[in-house]
Amino acid sequence: MSSLVEIRTDAPCPMTGYLAIDSLVGGAAHGGLRIALDVSPKLLRSAARTMTLKYGFARLPVGGAKAAIHADPALPSAQRAALLEAFGRAIQPFLKTRTYVPGEDMGSGPDDIQRVLQAAGAKPLAQNVMYAPSGLYTGVGVCASAFAAAHAVGLATPEVRVAIEGFGGVGSSAAASLYDRGARVVAVSTSRGAVYNEKGLDIPRMLQLR
Repeated sequence: MSSLVEIRTDAPCPMTGYLAIDSLVGGAAHGGLRIALDVSPKLLRSAARTMTLKYGFARLPVGGAKAAIHADPALPSAQRAALLEAFGRAIQPFLKTRTYVPGEDMGSGPDDIQRVLQAAGAKPLAQNVMYAPSGLYTGVGVCASAFAAAHAVGLATPEVRVAIEGFGGVGSSAAASLYDRGARVVAVSTSRGAVYNEKGLDIPRMLQLR
């Protein structure tokens, strides 16, 4: 199955959002909530399909989905909160039945997900059981793509230098995979700052500190 719900509200604030459910396994689909200005129905359908394939590859027992709010992720906190709450109320039936289980994505964090769930009257989620393995496989995929691109332009493994934006489940997994395969991870950034060493960072130590 594949379905797309488009949400438009005027009150209490104008909001356009989408929920794409590509597949259900055991009645549930998981996928991140994206907050960005470049979201579209076509993009969301494609992203939801990717989640189906990723969960299938990782043998995780859920279907694939993706949600999005069309907005600047750098909105002031009051406007951001209003949009998240409006979106949560709009997709309440999917959230309360756990047909759609949201997670973090580009532009969103754990507090945003909890706000959406609370607005819908759905129980706050414990640490998502899919989060760790999902992030792991995404990070491994990022590593494979980076090496494929490097080799396509003639870079040998010892010449590969990488900067990673974000050090959550995906970023840390990608860093570990790149480091293990011989790339030099020279920079890592988060929303709170960055570290840089042109000779390469001690990724095992950084993972321990994280």
